[in-house]
Amino acid sequence: MLYMIFNIILSMSIIGTSVSILVFIMRFATMKLFSAAWNYYMVLLVMIFFLVPIGLFTENITTDLGKDYFLQSNFQLEISEDDSDFRRNIQIDERNQDTYAVEQQRKNDRSQSFSINRLQLFVPYVPYIWLLGVLSFIGHKTMGFLIFKRKLMKTSFSIDTGPIYEVLQEWRARMRTKQPIMLYSNDGINTPILTGLLKPYIIIPEVDMDDREVNNILRHELIHYKRKDLYLKVIVLFANALHWFNPLVYKIAQYMDELCELSCDEKAVKDMSTEERRSYGETILNLLDRVTNRKTGIYTSLCDTKKSVERRLLLIMKNKKYSRKVIALSIGMAIMFFATGTVIADRVTSSLEVVEAQSYNQQDTDDVIVDEFFAKLAGEQERFIEKEDIEMLTLPVTSGRVINPYGERVHPMTEEKRMHTGIDIAVEEGEGSDIVAAQNGKVIATQEELGGPASYGNYIILAHDDGTASLYAHCSRLIVEVGDSVVQGEKIAEVGSTGYVTGPHCHFEFRVNGKTVDPIPYIMEPIGVEDISVDEFFARLAENQQTFIEKEDIEMLMLPVTPGRIATPYGERIHPTTGEKRMHTGVDLAAEEGSDIVAAQNGKVIATQEEISGSYGRYIILAHDDGTASLYAHCSRLIVNAGDRVVQGEKIAEVGSTGFATGPHCHFEFRVNGKTVDPLLYIMEPTLI
Repeated sequence: MLYMIFNIILSMSIIGTSVSILVFIMRFATMKLFSAAWNYYMVLLVMIFFLVPIGLFTENITTDLGKDYFLQSNFQLEISEDDSDFRRNIQIDERNQDTYAVEQQRKNDRSQSFSINRLQLFVPYVPYIWLLGVLSFIGHKTMGFLIFKRKLMKTSFSIDTGPIYEVLQEWRARMRTKQPIMLYSNDGINTPILTGLLKPYIIIPEVDMDDREVNNILRHELIHYKRKDLYLKVIVLFANALHWFNPLVYKIAQYMDELCELSCDEKAVKDMSTEERRSYGETILNLLDRVTNRKTGIYTSLCDTKKSVERRLLLIMKNKKYSRKVIALSIGMAIMFFATGTVIADRVTSSLEVVEAQSYNQQDTDDVIVDEFFAKLAGEQERFIEKEDIEMLTLPVTSGRVINPYGERVHPMTEEKRMHTGIDIAVEEGEGSDIVAAQNGKVIATQEELGGPASYGNYIILAHDDGTASLYAHCSRLIVEVGDSVVQGEKIAEVGSTGYVTGPHCHFEFRVNGKTVDPIPYIMEPIGVEDISVDEFFARLAENQQTFIEKEDIEMLMLPVTPGRIATPYGERIHPTTGEKRMHTGVDLAAEEGSDIVAAQNGKVIATQEEISGSYGRYIILAHDDGTASLYAHCSRLIVNAGDRVVQGEKIAEVGSTGFATGPHCHFEFRVNGKTVDPLLYIMEPTLI
C-alpha cells in the first residue's frame, strides 16, 4: 500500500511541478494583465495538481501508451558442459557478431546488472524515507506553531469593550459574519494576526494607533477570514508536507503567501478613494517598521517583507479597472491552465505506467533467464524424474521459519497478485545466518556468472545428484563457486536482503524436470509454519503420496495417551473457548500434565512446532508406514525431532495445555489421504469416554 501511495505522490509531484513552471513563466504577464485575486486562485489551482491524482481519473487523452508493454528478448540461453563445468553461452545474431564481441557483451551486461542491483537495494526503502519526511515535516510545523501560539496567548489580553471592539463589530456587521471573532492585544507582536480555524481571533499589537489604522487593520483581517484564507493555508501546508522533497513546492507556498496579501489588499481598497488608498498604504508602512521574525503557522498577518510591501503599495495606488475583454481573457487563461495541467497529468501518469510496466516486464524477462536455464538443464537430463526418485531435502536455513509459502500471493512491494515460485525463510538472527545445501549436488550458476533477475539479488543454483535443482536468493555473501561440489547441510551462502526484498531472508526454489514445485513436502527438517496451515501441510503431503489409501490398507492404531479418557470426541461441537459451533477434527484425550504421549503407529516425524503459537500450541506430525498421518497437539514437551523414526507405543511427547486449551490434554488427529477421519474407528485398545 505504501509503495502504491508513494508512486501516486511522485506522479502528482511531477505533474504539479510542470504546471507550476508554466504558471511562473506566465506570471510576468498575468500580474500585469489580471488581478491579484486571479493570480492567487491560479496558484491554488496548481495546488490541486499536487494534492489530487487527476491523471488517475482521466482516460488517456493523448496517445494511449497502454499498460501492457512487453519487451521482446533477442537472445537465447544454452547450457553446455565443458571440462565437467557448466557454462552459459548467449546466442546473439550471428550475422554481425563474432565470438569476442559476444564475450565482451556478456561481461558488460554482468557489470551493468551488478551496478543496477546495488542501486535497487535502496528502492524498497524510498517510500519509508518519504513517509518519515512527511511525519517529520508535520511534527516540526505543528510543534513550532503550537509553541508560538501558547506563548502568544499567555501574553495576550482580551478586548471586549471600547472603541476598537466597536470597530470590529461594525465591520462584522458589514461583512455579515455570523461566527463570533475574539479580539486580543499583545505587546510582543508588531503586526496584526488572524488565527484559529474553529474559534477565530484577531491579535493586534499593543501600540498607539489612530482610528484610520484600526479601521484598515480590522477590515483587512476580516477579509482574510471571510475568504477562508486560513483553510487555504492548511491545504498549502499539507501539500508542502506530502512533497517535502520538492523544492519548488516551498517556492509556491511563499509565492502564494504574497499573493494572499496582495489580493486581500486589492479587495480592501476596491471602493476607496485615492486619499483612502494612501491612508491604507501608510498603515502598512507604519507596521513595516515593527515587523519581527515569526514562526510558520496557520495565521495571516497584515505586514511582511519590505520587497513584498513595495509591490503591495504599487497595487494599492494603481486602482486599475478591468474591461470585459480582459475578464474574458482571464477566464480563458484559467481554462487553458487547467486543461494543460490535465493533459500533462494524463501524459505523466501514462508514462509512469509504461515505466512501471517496463520494470515489471523487465523482471519477468529476467525471470525467463533463470527459467530457460533450468529448462535447458532439464532438457539435458537423461530421464524424467518421478516423485519417488526425489531425495528428501534439508531446510536451507536450519533455524528459520517459513514466512511466505509457495503459491499465489500478493507481492509485498508491487501489491500485484502473482505466483510465488518458492518459499521465503526468515531467521531471528537475520543478516549473515548460514544457508546450507538442501541436498548433495554441484554449483552450476551464480548471479555473477548467469546474470538475470535483479529481483533475486545475489543468488546461487545447485544441480542435485537425483536430477533436481534448487535456487537460493537474496544472499548477502556466497561461500562456494561455480563447479564446486557440495553435500547436504554444507554452508553455501549467508542470508541477506539483496534484490527486491522487505527484509533479510532466503528465497528457496526447488525445481523438478525444470519446473518449480512446492519444496515443503520434500523437506525432512522441522519447519516453523507461520503462513502455512496444518491442513495445507497435510494436503501437500497427500499430493505426494504414491497411491490412494483404502480403508482395508490402514493399520490399527494405539491410543496415544494411556491411561486417558476421551474428553471430546470427533465431530461437530460448541468450541469451549470461542463458543462457536465448528467441526472438531480429532479427539481430545484428557490426562495429567506431563503424562506420556506415544506414537499411535510406526512412522517418521515429519514436522514439529516448538514455538507456542496458534490454536495447536506445541505439536508433532507423524507420517506412518501405511501412508496415513497423525497429529498430537497441546504438548508441554516434545521428545523426538523431525526426521526421527518411531515405533508404535514409543514416547514422543508429554501432555500439556499449550495453545487454545481449557486444561491439560492431547488433541489427536488422524489423516487418511490428507483428510481427517475419526481415529476411534481404527484404535485397537479400549477407550474411556
